[in-house]
Amino acid sequence: MKRLIIFLLLIGVVVTSGCIKQTPTANDTTANLATLHSVVIDKTTKEPIENAIVYLGTGYWKCYTDDEGKCTIKDFAWGDYGLGVFLKGYNRFTQSSHFEKGDNYLTIELEKKSEIPISFSIEGTVIEIITAEGTKSENHYYKIRDDSGNEEYIFNEIGRNEGFEEFVNKEVRITGFREKGFIGWQHEEVEGIYVENIELATGE
Repeated sequence: MKRLIIFLLLIGVVVTSGCIKQTPTANDTTANLATLHSVVIDKTTKEPIENAIVYLGTGYWKCYTDDEGKCTIKDFAWGDYGLGVFLKGYNRFTQSSHFEKGDNYLTIELEKKSEIPISFSIEGTVIEIITAEGTKSENHYYKIRDDSGNEEYIFNEIGRNEGFEEFVNKEVRITGFREKGFIGWQHEEVEGIYVENIELATGE
């Protein structure tokens, strides 16, 4: 009788084991990831906006909208983030957002500026300014200095004053437009040049 009971129990384990759905554990990294599906539209016309940059935090996670105004950021840890959307000619969109595990959907409206910034070219030397060096408040600022000694901050595509290390002390040609961006860990807002293209000047 005991042998029969043990046999039936074993059969039960074999039959049911194929139907067990495992619950993700804390050690399963995919269980803690989120995906953002965004749609960016014009606030006035409600038409989709192409080539807008949707980004989280300082821009480590970002995507670019297609001709339907859509883009997706995949596989970031769920939680709270600063969400930003930017495109030349529109006011920047920013807000604090919470994203759950799995799929998150968001429609964002951008408001067009009354005047679209005009692109121009400038040549000069990229310089790096370091303040409070060696402390927790250390900041690195990047500017371009022209032949007359005039200096302007330079920003990447989402308005951060970073990413120009390889050009420091080199002559460059920049194509960009003037717009307010952010410097330092305090994210102080100042006017500078958004770099659309940067290349070494002839002879470098």
